[in-house]
Amino acid sequence: LSLTSTDLLFNAGTAGLVVNGGITNTSSVLYTLQLQGTNGVLAGPLQSASGGSLYNLGVSLNAVAGASNTWSIVGNNISYLTNLTIIGSGSVNFGTGTDAPSLTVSNANGFGAITVGATTNTASSFTMNSGLLALTNEANAPIDLGTEGATGTFNMNNGTLYLDGKYLMIGDQGRSEEHTSELQSHHD
Repeated sequence: LSLTSTDLLFNAGTAGLVVNGGITNTSSVLYTLQLQGTNGVLAGPLQSASGGSLYNLGVSLNAVAGASNTWSIVGNNISYLTNLTIIGSGSVNFGTGTDAPSLTVSNANGFGAITVGATTNTASSFTMNSGLLALTNEANAPIDLGTEGATGTFNMNNGTLYLDGKYLMIGDQGRSEEHTSELQSHHD
């Protein structure tokens, strides 16, 4: 699927949606995939093919009232993103027991390469089950958990995680009470 709009919406509704083919941004302009709904699956490679830049495609999971807002990135693909943002009451699962995707997220400006939790008084999560996840953000944080007074959780059950950035951001100045964001690693 080649993109023709800078903001493309995939709404899985309550029944789910599987996108098996790859998604490629052929423009030099940053495009953002907006994901909504329950049981959505991105099963093909995510990439940009413009002007030698692999990093011109973003993904944002947006909250929809009354839905679980859950998406998965699966397959044995190599993908490149500018950023991955999980906004209020959403979760993204990365890899499965049989799939091991490879994803590089490189954001040299703005927020974290992966931002988990970005809506006040909501909880969001990212769960890594397998594969390779490389996060680079030389000017900022490669992982940003719980901005704007939200709770963000990064669970690592398996796979390989590379971090390259200035610092990890857990919580922000958005609220005065104790931050509940966390970075977890689980190994058997």
